[in-house]
Parts: sequence; C-alpha cells; structure tokens
Amino acid sequence: SSVDARFVDTRNRPMLAQTFKDGATGATFTTVVGHLKSKGSACDDLGDLNTNDGQGNCNLTRTMAMQALVDWLATDPTGSGDSDVLIIGDLNAYAEEDPLTTFASAGFTNLLPSQTNPYSFVFDAQSGALDHALVSASLAPQIVETMEWHINADEPRLLDYNLENGRDPNLFDGATPYRASDHDPVVIGIDLTN
Repeated sequence: SSVDARFVDTRNRPMLAQTFKDGATGATFTTVVGHLKSKGSACDDLGDLNTNDGQGNCNLTRTMAMQALVDWLATDPTGSGDSDVLIIGDLNAYAEEDPLTTFASAGFTNLLPSQTNPYSFVFDAQSGALDHALVSASLAPQIVETMEWHINADEPRLLDYNLENGRDPNLFDGATPYRASDHDPVVIGIDLTN
C-alpha cells in the first residue's frame, strides 16, 4: 500500500519480486510471487461489494491490486533492465475474471489456459484454477513447457497438511513435496536467452 494505494496489503499479501540470472549465459528474468485476497470474506468496508457477477467477494480489490502490479513492474523494480517477467501464485481469480484480464490487457500471457481443464485446487468436490503463471510478451517465446503438478489438490482433507478432522500429524512428511499445501504448484520450463 505504501508503494501504490490501489494495492491494499491488509487484504492482499504483498508481492515479492526477484530477478534471477543464468550463470552460463547471463540471461535474466524476474519472478513475482503473490497471493491475492480470497473470495471467502467480504470487502464491503472498502466499498468493494459482491456484484453477483460470478467473480465473488473482493473482485475490485484483486483487480486494483493487479493494476498496481502492472504499473509497478513497468518501473523495473529490481533494476534488471530486462522485460522478461513471470508472475506466479494464488491470484484467487479464474482465467476470465477481471484481475487476470488486467494482465492480458497489459500484454501478459496466462500459461495455464492452453491446457485442457486446468485446476489447482479442489473444494467441496469442485475444482478450478486460481493459481496462475503469467508471462510478459518478451518471456513468452522462451517458455518450453508448463504443467500443473497435481500433488496436493486431489488429496482428501483427512490427509492434507492441516490438522483438522483429527489427522495424525505423523502422516505428514515435510521432507517430500506431497500434501505441502491445499493447492497444486505450476511447473514451468524456461529456455532463457539474452
């Protein structure tokens, strides 16, 4: 919020940007990780009412956060001098909702809609994709492959990482990636060039 008031960081988790450099080629790209406000509770106190258009609670809060992020990225916040940007995380919006179309309008490509029926979570026996991988126009041609790694979402709640439902804490093995979250990660292959 201190950088851009449109990004309400009492509702959205602050974004983290890091630029990575390929030691062999010197090519760089910036990854931005974020987690936007869920649809689970209201943002009425912010004037962001659920308009019952199917996008759920806090759609305006998520959309304004994405508008702020697009503008922030245009300032090259890490000083990389490279327009190759990858945005990943739980954006709590489906591919055709306003927060994601904000990125499409800014020239970003969502890597997941190219898949058949992508999903990253299961809730009450319904699945969907709230976790995304978005790439700038300059990084898109360097993407080799994208896949969802279904290691969490399909697990029954009795076996997930939470301790609800009386799960035995010994069932969780923190040394493996399985059941590490309630959402599935996205795996992205990049052939980075200068």
